[in-house]
Parts: sequence; C-alpha cells; structure tokens
Amino acid sequence: MATWRPDRSGYEGEDSGPSVGEWLYCLKKTAPGDRQAIWSGIHGKGIIAVVDFSGDVRPRTANAHANASRRLYEGWGLTTPLDHPIDVVTARTHPVLCRRFAGKGAKALIGPLSLERDVAEAIEQCAGGLPPPATFQAHPADWDQLGLNWSGERLPPERIVEEIVANKARVARKLGFRSAVVAQKHLANGRRPDLWCDAGVVGDAKNQVTAAWGPQQIEEYIDQCDRQWPAHRWRGVLVQGIPEMAPNALPRLMSSRHADRIEVWAITRRRSVGRKLQRLFPLG
Repeated sequence: MATWRPDRSGYEGEDSGPSVGEWLYCLKKTAPGDRQAIWSGIHGKGIIAVVDFSGDVRPRTANAHANASRRLYEGWGLTTPLDHPIDVVTARTHPVLCRRFAGKGAKALIGPLSLERDVAEAIEQCAGGLPPPATFQAHPADWDQLGLNWSGERLPPERIVEEIVANKARVARKLGFRSAVVAQKHLANGRRPDLWCDAGVVGDAKNQVTAAWGPQQIEEYIDQCDRQWPAHRWRGVLVQGIPEMAPNALPRLMSSRHADRIEVWAITRRRSVGRKLQRLFPLG
C-alpha cells in the first residue's frame, strides 16, 4: 500500500474506471498483477483506490527532500477508485485493519510497503470487493514519461506546470482534461497551445495570468478549436505556477466573450514536496 495524502496529491478518488498509465511509487519487487491500496491519510477520505501494476519497475530519482539512504522505485500502474471507499474511522477501528491504520502502525504509513495477507483480505471485505484487475493492453509502459518529483531542476514555473498536466493523468482530469493530453499541439492557423485533448479542452501554462498575458491567447485558441473541431464546444484552461493571478486579470476574464468557457488554475508547491491545485477562476 501507499499513502497519497490530500496535501500532496491532486487525486481525490472521485473518478470512475481505471486511469491512464503513469509511474507511481512501488516496491522494488513489484510483479505483474500486483495491487496497491491507496490510503489518503487520517485527514483524508480513508482507503480510496487500488493501483494495478504491469510489472515494469524503474528506480525513481530521489529529490532534495528524499532520504538518500533509501532507494525509491516507481512502477507503471493504473489507478481505479473503490466503489465503496473505507472511511478513516472504519480503518482505525476494524479489528484487523487497526494494526496498520491506528496506533504505532499508522506512523509507518508513508509507503510503499507490503501488507499482511489478512489485512489485504480485510480491505477487500470492507470495500465490498475490489475492482476487476485493470488491463494494460491499451496502456503500455511509457518509459519517456516523467515520474514528476518536485526535483531540484530549475525550470520556469510555467514549464513545470505544463509538464505536470501533460504527464500526470489525475491532475489533468482534475483540470477537466478527459482524454490524453497532447503537449504543444499544432493548430491549423499555426498556433501551438501548451495543452490540448480531443475531448474538447485546450489550455496554456503561464507563470502568472494577467490581463495582457493569458486571456486573449486562450480566447483565440478556443475560437480556432471551435472552427477546426466543431463537434465540441471547446473549453479553455489557463494553468499558472503561483498561487494568485495578477489583480487586473479578474475583470479581464469576467468581460471575456468566452467567460463561461474559461477556467484558471494554480498548481503550487506545498510543504516542500507535493502540489496544491486551486481554481482561481471562475470564483466560487
């Protein structure tokens, strides 16, 4: 099992069906067909999902905050939310699960770590059964995909958020991208948005959205996508790497001809590692 704390992950277990493939923390000995339970922590929603692993495993580059004495690994996995998540109270009071999710056992729940057979069986029982094993036929391991630690690389904030959305499927879904994200998509008019998916969403990454930097660009992307792919009513997503838009951005967005079709999100670091997703527009 592994812990995906709410303050360190964009995943909240609200999606249905298995995710697209991605590299996720796992044990070095992870084999084809192995499964991982996802625990969201005592301040989260409990045991919320399972990951199926293909058996493809590689070392994960340790970042500045990782324990250098511990070699970390990641495996190619598909995440499926539980139909009936196991809430924190149940996990901490169940006669078997409490060994792992309460008292001293809970202090070691960072993971990934192996679960005893009776604990794994209790999870399956309390969840009313686990989802069918995911198939990797349509999701072979992509060895070029980044594991996306918040590393010591000094990239511009807009480049960092672009790579996160393009490579982290659960983050992309949170932002409304309902199919695989294409980075640097070429449009018929020669323009090239940072983010695009064939489900009707086009986006761009910014350091900070301002009145002059972002709104006009995303409006033009929406117009071009409407013309080029008229089967969709296209939506635009601006993603920035700092917590707040420029003060002049909000009135510009509210007066946009596509105000009801544009969202602005911030992806920012939190507690040294991990990320926080926050919608900045529309308000509420």
